[in-house]
Amino acid sequence: HVRVLWDIENIGISAKSGGALETITKLQNFLESKSLFGTGIDCRITAFFAPNNSSIPQKVIEELDKAAVELVWVSGKREDADRKLGNRITQETQVLAPNCTSFVVITSDQDFRHHFQSLRNSGFSVIVIHNALSSNWMNVMELHSTEAYHWNDIMTSPISVVDQKRTFHKKHSKSRKKEQSINNENQNIQDDKIIETTNPETDTINLNLDPIEGNDKIETPTDW
Repeated sequence: HVRVLWDIENIGISAKSGGALETITKLQNFLESKSLFGTGIDCRITAFFAPNNSSIPQKVIEELDKAAVELVWVSGKREDADRKLGNRITQETQVLAPNCTSFVVITSDQDFRHHFQSLRNSGFSVIVIHNALSSNWMNVMELHSTEAYHWNDIMTSPISVVDQKRTFHKKHSKSRKKEQSINNENQNIQDDKIIETTNPETDTINLNLDPIEGNDKIETPTDW
């Protein structure tokens, strides 16, 4: 299980990143490179934000929704997003096993270090994606996490390897569909060799079959 908890009011979506959809694509590519996203992985991305926050345009909210990001609304009260994000961590740890669960927290807020430490002490993997501006700030985020990465590095990293993997799967998917179509066509051709008709006057069944050597005559019920 992978739970991505995004303090989007702390680390927002920049216009330079290409919008919300492209930002989510880059984030998913990063997670996939760490085996935290993809086929067979229960991964959920949750963004916490106040709907009346003018720094998050309506278009961004709509694109996040289209990208299947879970949107959790918070009030305009100070630190309410932090409180609800912390509550979600507590709720998830009560139902998920530490040995098969990773938390990915997207924030630069140092106040979450207590949650990070608690998760690590409980055996959970904690990956922090931050946007720290100083080395001291960065060291604090890294100290209390299993792994730490800078948000800007993820948004600017090449994704060609992941794209090649997806192209490979798409090609093979099309190949399997084509093969299935050919098999179905061959089956239809064989089925057409036998045509069953009923004579309403005699209630006999006539079978139009390919000639069989040594037995050109097909018996009908009247011959029995």
